[in-house]
Amino acid sequence: MIGTEFKIVDGYVVTGKFLGSGAFGSVYRGYKENDPKQICAVKVLPMIEATNNKNFMKTIKREIEILGKIKSQYIVQMYHAARTARNFYIFLEYCNGGNLRELMKQKGGYLSEQDALTYFKQIVEGFKAIYQENVMHRDIKPANILLHNGIAKISDFGFARIVDDMEGQDRFTLLGTPLYMTPQILEQSKFNSKCDIWSLGIMFYEMLYGHTPWTANSQLSLLDQIKKKPLVFPEQPKRQQIIKELISQMLIIDEEKRISWYDIFEHQLIKSNSQELKNKLNLIIDSVQDTLEQSVQVNRFYIDNNLVLEQGKQQQELFEVKESDEANTPADKDLGQQTFEDLKGLTYNDIMEVQTKKLQEQITNNKIDAYLTLQRNIGIFVNLSTNYIFDLYKEQLISIPTHLFYRILFILQKKQMIIFEDLTNIMASKIQINNGFTDQDWKLYKKNKQYFTTLKAIKTDKYYIKPYYEEIAKRTQTYLNNQIAQNKLNEQEQQDLNEFLSIMANGLIQDLAFNSVYEKTLKITQRLMYEQLCQQKKLTENKNFLLALRYLVLCLSPEMYFRQQKEFPDFNKFYEHYNNSEMEQLLEELHKEFSSF
Repeated sequence: MIGTEFKIVDGYVVTGKFLGSGAFGSVYRGYKENDPKQICAVKVLPMIEATNNKNFMKTIKREIEILGKIKSQYIVQMYHAARTARNFYIFLEYCNGGNLRELMKQKGGYLSEQDALTYFKQIVEGFKAIYQENVMHRDIKPANILLHNGIAKISDFGFARIVDDMEGQDRFTLLGTPLYMTPQILEQSKFNSKCDIWSLGIMFYEMLYGHTPWTANSQLSLLDQIKKKPLVFPEQPKRQQIIKELISQMLIIDEEKRISWYDIFEHQLIKSNSQELKNKLNLIIDSVQDTLEQSVQVNRFYIDNNLVLEQGKQQQELFEVKESDEANTPADKDLGQQTFEDLKGLTYNDIMEVQTKKLQEQITNNKIDAYLTLQRNIGIFVNLSTNYIFDLYKEQLISIPTHLFYRILFILQKKQMIIFEDLTNIMASKIQINNGFTDQDWKLYKKNKQYFTTLKAIKTDKYYIKPYYEEIAKRTQTYLNNQIAQNKLNEQEQQDLNEFLSIMANGLIQDLAFNSVYEKTLKITQRLMYEQLCQQKKLTENKNFLLALRYLVLCLSPEMYFRQQKEFPDFNKFYEHYNNSEMEQLLEELHKEFSSF
């Protein structure tokens, strides 16, 4: 012992910093003695348990053996294991994002479909490694899915075991969490590796809806519920049919009829569709000759596939833009541990203080990254609103003058480009980030991998959206100049167009003149669209028209709305809400918005 809060075990320092507890012991923070940068989670299992549980030693050895075999970025990795007279110690990868149960609580009890599907895919990738090693986990639940920098990692293999035949049934000890247990385990009959498919199906359902499909106060009544009550999917929130069908296949009671791991691994929800997307993108580029139409379609295709950037995530590999400065990007490792200074010679308490400070710095890094990601997603929202307007005008569903059509497209595109220009300048340290962050906060963030990931994402966004902006700018300039040259405008129209042309020449600057023209252009378009809505019944049944008008209202001050609103915890839920809204609900919102009109 090194005092009451520290002990050294096989070259690792185990601290008194409690992180959580499991079936047989507790988890504490630790680190490598000769490399304090390597923070780890230390699972401490008291040997006294061996006197109370005859299978304790066998269970611990099995867990260590399994963790030593499975290597995947979607599995919590084991660094080392050791035994003393009093305890077993398992030194594990430290995860900084809590667990899936906590995330669901933060997000209002359930996840958006996109988030749930992202984590589900990652967990399935983890199970590929588990399945390859002939392992059954037997305790899949949200609390055992840890999160690290946006990646889901399967943890807690205390109940896991290696089997000779993953498809062959056998009778095993009753272990796990009842709510997620397969019926075969609940009734203590033979089962195989498909027990984990059931548990994963229950958890996937819970991620999507905020509750499990069956609940009960005892294992017996839970089994009775499963057998007698059919699987039901709530009407809200709305989910894709393909997802519901997969969950239904995962939750078939008869193990033989339940979907296999191979079929899950090969399922279209899991397999990458990058080649299909690449073919579609190339088809647009090759087949659409008109430069405006091509820029519109490429922009729309990109936005549809990269609508929301999650914190710490990247766009799909298909869209990545290779930069000459990529060599300066740090290696793909945990940068929360990468910036530690040399801690040799410090006391254990000093080292703990430095580590705690670094972990706090990582929290600040996350906040900065969340702010930048929010700004990026706001810019893309404005872009999406432009796409709605373009499509409706092309379909002759919006009756506005052609000069106003070009003006609204351009002003929204310029607003979006200003957002991205500001982001680019912030990333290059040309302007301050502000928002409560200090210069020191920013310097530390720029050393973090999150900075490089977000920078790359923003550069990729600009690469795909800029041609659309430039083409719209060119067409708008030409059309407005022609209108003025024809000398058919009244005095007010002439003044408005000259004012508009002046802000077109100002570059990507959001000054008072731009704000005035931006607000005026949006309000004129909104007024005309709302008049049409009130006059043409068919538009009340056109979802895209209603969404376009609703989004156009939000575009008046998107930064204020998305920073202050509390209704939607993230952009995915925002889009999910409006895409799934009934027409009557959207109409009610719009009539309320324009009640003073």
